[in-house]
Amino acid sequence: MNIRISLVISILFVLLVAYLTHLEEPEKELIISEAKLVIPFDTLEEMHSMSPLIVVAKKTSFKPVIQLDGLGHPIFDYTVSTLKIITVIKDETGKHLSPETDIRILETVASTRTKTYSTAGYMPMKVDHPYLLFLDYNLSEEGPLVGAYNIQGISVGKFPIEPDTGAITQLTPRESKHLTPYILHLHQDFAKSITKYDNLK
Repeated sequence: MNIRISLVISILFVLLVAYLTHLEEPEKELIISEAKLVIPFDTLEEMHSMSPLIVVAKKTSFKPVIQLDGLGHPIFDYTVSTLKIITVIKDETGKHLSPETDIRILETVASTRTKTYSTAGYMPMKVDHPYLLFLDYNLSEEGPLVGAYNIQGISVGKFPIEPDTGAITQLTPRESKHLTPYILHLHQDFAKSITKYDNLK
């Protein structure tokens, strides 16, 4: 009996320590780099037309790439994320992409243990959560982004999907808080207009 009581106390102690450790974990410092963005579309129809690839996909893995200068300032910072396609809505890439195919995309954000570096306020996609993505080619000729894709307008072409209903949802406050007013306005306007992509489970 004493052994069982001691075991229960030990387990409770371990859980308490884990909980307190989680509470004390400091929030990462967010460092935002401004970007001079030229978004070449004003309507959802134009973004659709300019996107060679439109898919519903989930992020399965990611690799941050960060290079700092001697003063600790970022020279470049981004994340190469691997996505698994759920549904192909438009494919003009010539690659005949299909569900269950993996693709790589550029996310303009990267994190270390204590800091998050973001371009234009972009925040990363959640792992294993479905998104509707309007994508364009990444034109890198060397490095990890060769053959990858960019999200149109950094955040404009990224739409979370409600897993249970397939409905398009707005970006969460965390995802939208640091976006420029113009990008946020475009995204919110487009999200309200997307009706033909409803039911994308």
